[in-house]
Amino acid sequence: MNAQRPSQATKDNPTHALNEQIMQSLMEIQRELSSVTTKTDRVITDIGRLDDRLDKVRSKISRFEGVAFGAGIVIVLFASMLWWLVGDQMTQIRDQLHSFQQQTTQKAP
Repeated sequence: MNAQRPSQATKDNPTHALNEQIMQSLMEIQRELSSVTTKTDRVITDIGRLDDRLDKVRSKISRFEGVAFGAGIVIVLFASMLWWLVGDQMTQIRDQLHSFQQQTTQKAP
């Protein structure tokens, strides 16, 4: 009673080798997919960490921009106040230098 079922393949049957090759290929594809899935999960985790770092850098840059803008305003205000306080004296000194130069050119014939 060596009757075989039609759905059962024997080792002598060429379709058996083809079926094994297909199964082996499917198993390799499944392994590769799980490997790619693991790598993708790792990339997602790494990108999340990089995003956190970038947020910290962005906050530091924005803080620096705010400080630089504030310092620029303070410098402009201080310079204008200094010019307002000292500007009249500088104008007088300039006028004296011009009058001195005109006097020296007139006296030296």
